[in-house]
Amino acid sequence: MSANRIRTCIGCRIKKNKHLMRRMVLDDRGVFLFDEKQRLPGRGGYVCFDDQCVALALKRRDLSRIFKNPVKGVNLGSLCARVEVMTACQK
Repeated sequence: MSANRIRTCIGCRIKKNKHLMRRMVLDDRGVFLFDEKQRLPGRGGYVCFDDQCVALALKRRDLSRIFKNPVKGVNLGSLCARVEVMTACQK
């Protein structure tokens, strides 16, 4: 198995190693989560560690396409705040 698993950012669409990105997943209850360990079951998508990439994905409604379900009720402000907190914790 290759250690270099490349994924495309939902927001900027740049290809990177998946470990340099944050995985997002929609769980079986329809709750939107960040998958820190990249092991949760279900469909997932990847974004860079950048608020702008998350904002682009929401603006273009790419999350609904990625998860093959309508993603509603996701607040950009709270989502970006979660990204900032999680990024700060990794430093």
